[in-house]
Amino acid sequence: MKKTFRSVPLLQWISLLSAGVAAILQTLAILFSYEDTSNYFVPGAHLPIAAIIFALISLLTGLATAFLHRPRDKKEIASHFHSLHYVTAFGFLCALSGIMLELIQKALKTWERHTDSQRFFEDYLNGLRIKLTLLCVPFLILAICYCILLARKGYKKDPQQTAWLGLAAVIACALLSANLYFDMSIEMNAPVKIFSQGGCLCAMVFFTAELRRLLEKKFATLLLALSNLLISMISLSSLAFPVAYLTGAIDRFEHFAYALFLLCMLPTALGQILDLSIDTSQKSDPAESDTERTETI
Repeated sequence: MKKTFRSVPLLQWISLLSAGVAAILQTLAILFSYEDTSNYFVPGAHLPIAAIIFALISLLTGLATAFLHRPRDKKEIASHFHSLHYVTAFGFLCALSGIMLELIQKALKTWERHTDSQRFFEDYLNGLRIKLTLLCVPFLILAICYCILLARKGYKKDPQQTAWLGLAAVIACALLSANLYFDMSIEMNAPVKIFSQGGCLCAMVFFTAELRRLLEKKFATLLLALSNLLISMISLSSLAFPVAYLTGAIDRFEHFAYALFLLCMLPTALGQILDLSIDTSQKSDPAESDTERTETI
């Protein structure tokens, strides 16, 4: 593990540290510069701008790491990073809990208006968003199964079939983003909506790249870039929104659940970065590897 951390390039450390600073600044911005009545930051607030600047620094240095160091493609992720997918499975479970609570709340409100079953279902299923919300449920369950399968290394029996199951994770992230987009109870350009949507879309692209690696496609450089993109994006929501919900700054449980999902994506993305950094070190320092072999002999 020490060798893993030593092999991480300096630019990558700058990227990760910048993402951490962005997450802290965004949390402070939500706590002290956010108006829950308008769903916007206070005009002239500097903390949200500083958070976005550090997130951009994280993104740019992360992309520079990927395209300058160009990690070597390998067949599979290192074994000690597999268990991180359990955390991602828990994240999907959090998102599922937010979806289920939303469905139950809507059902109770609809039942208050219509006690007749036929009118109840007509009113309940009226609108595009409720259909998207219902569609999220089976794909989130399949995404949980996919992550557990990866964590248990069950994909080795049939990687192609596992990849088909992994498409559920991609679709689930897309549906979560669409569900947020069609939520008309909050403004379209509200920070809570924009950053949560962006995080879900980045997670969708990340899972797509992970599936290519599962199928042993040469995709290491882009996977490293997308891992950094995901971390940079979720730094603006994954810590700030749960803290804001717990302190009462945000009262929507579904945004809290989505933010927990994005927070649980962090270990998996970090695992990919560390695993690909090991390859970068092995590729760029062959002499060091030969020296280690000689010393072992």
